[in-house]
Amino acid sequence: MKRLLMCVFTIVCALSANAEGEPGRHIADSAKSHVKSEEPLKENFAIHLRVNETVVDEDYMGNKEQIHKIKHYLVNSPRVDSITIYAWSSPDGLYNKNRSLSRKRASSAKRLLLQHSPDSAKLNSGKIKISPIAENWEGLTTLVKEGYSRKDREKVLAILGDDTMGSDNKKRELKKLDKGRTWKYLADNYLPQLRAATWVCVWAEVIQGMPEVAAVMQDSLEQPYIGLAPLPPYDYKPVLPQEESRTIAAVKTNLLYDAVTAVNFAVEVPIGERWSIVAEDVFPWWSWGPNRNKYAFQMIEIGIEPRYWFYKKEDADVLEGHFVGVYGMSAKYDFQWDRSLCYQGEYWSTGVTYGYSLPVKEWLKLEFSASVGFMRSNYRHYQPSPEYENLYLDEYQVGVLSYFGPTKVNVSMVIPLKFDTQKVMH
Repeated sequence: MKRLLMCVFTIVCALSANAEGEPGRHIADSAKSHVKSEEPLKENFAIHLRVNETVVDEDYMGNKEQIHKIKHYLVNSPRVDSITIYAWSSPDGLYNKNRSLSRKRASSAKRLLLQHSPDSAKLNSGKIKISPIAENWEGLTTLVKEGYSRKDREKVLAILGDDTMGSDNKKRELKKLDKGRTWKYLADNYLPQLRAATWVCVWAEVIQGMPEVAAVMQDSLEQPYIGLAPLPPYDYKPVLPQEESRTIAAVKTNLLYDAVTAVNFAVEVPIGERWSIVAEDVFPWWSWGPNRNKYAFQMIEIGIEPRYWFYKKEDADVLEGHFVGVYGMSAKYDFQWDRSLCYQGEYWSTGVTYGYSLPVKEWLKLEFSASVGFMRSNYRHYQPSPEYENLYLDEYQVGVLSYFGPTKVNVSMVIPLKFDTQKVMH
């Protein structure tokens, strides 16, 4: 399930005699406890979660700095009134799975908060409320209203605004628009923004020795404290797209073949995030010696291989990590080494491949792979004349060879071809 849960942690910290009161309400219990008349401090913290992870990684993106700041406020706050943790995912995948993921990550966020609190026992005694929300349709609607300009804009807004339609039905109807291209556009441009995590913190300060403020508060015990109004569940702020480079193809050569002068070339094209297809050509074509009939290494081989790429880290390139493939290839050849090896023929082969692509530089990767399969070849033996003037076919050494086992080994240099596109930071 490829999605990154959005978490919003709304933390209201105030000095209050009634810890069980509503968030955003301050009740004075004596003439010695008063509220500062200035507006409370409000801070925003951006926290990010990796795809399919339920634990916040402090070393991921800017999380370490943000967690340090929230720890500072927890340590220096006189008293915590209440904390509400909101968590949700983008509208992608199945609703029930998103709901389960939201619940797990909300619990993980609570553990992280307690870990950095100087008094976790008091903080945990009924002051933290968890409110997991499976999917952020409201955020998607906001983004579509502000930036969606495709021809089916009104249809998209109508589906998003239909409160009688369930979550899965909304997805189903959106995926029908423009033969699936509308949903792909939403997934590429908007859903990543809904996977960013944000902590919204409001801090109030209580000052001693201000009787006139105490009198005001004593007269309005049942009125909300205007300076510390309750926060909405989600302080939504769309993030503008930024430029990124995306791999649209890769060119490669097998260094092992190159080392034995078997010149080769391949092109790989990604299809989505998990699939790709490779077309390769091996074409050494040289002969040497008297009349060019003593040594020969001539071959034209063409092959194709669809590949499936396994799960990888979110920031990995589309053609990185582990993969499996199914290949098919055919060739014609002429191999001669003086008089000991003199064969011409054709062959075909099919089998499976397993490999790993390792990034070295942004513009360079190394790919390691091995293939096992079946090969069948028609071959013809020939013999050169004494002075290598002519080559004579040996009609008694003509046949068919079948083989099952290792068929290919690759250590390839890969150069990705990229173009600039827009990426939503999250």
